[in-house]
Amino acid sequence: MLSEKISRILFILYIYVKYLVDHIKFIFLPIYWHMNYDYDKKWDDELKYLIENYDFEKYQSELTINSQKIVLPISEYETTINEKVIWIENHPYASFVERTVNKHNLYSDIIQKRASRLTIYRAHKKWKKDMKLANMTMSEKRDYKIDQILT
Repeated sequence: MLSEKISRILFILYIYVKYLVDHIKFIFLPIYWHMNYDYDKKWDDELKYLIENYDFEKYQSELTINSQKIVLPISEYETTINEKVIWIENHPYASFVERTVNKHNLYSDIIQKRASRLTIYRAHKKWKKDMKLANMTMSEKRDYKIDQILT
């Protein structure tokens, strides 16, 4: 009974320390001090949901001219997650903001709202992992996943 209480207390302490460290680290990361756009709680919650449940994919748009589709090169500045186009360039001060695609699939507009610094940090970490996996062969992916399980 006593060991259960101690383990619960240690778990709660761990949660508080992790929360504190997650938020304090931005004081020591000057690149996160200046952020473009206003914080938006709704977008923050939506991006958290997306990064927990979906994987990032490379974004390749199509340009429609006179009912002909032209496939453009893969974008280095944008990515998709669950069919949402997300701006990833200018990290961290203007990254992981949603983009809208107009009817011609021409250059999209940035929706001027951003997630929290912590969500942007986590999204960037996940995006790098997903892009690393996207560039691997099947055998490399298998070895990578095995290594992740063993470590």
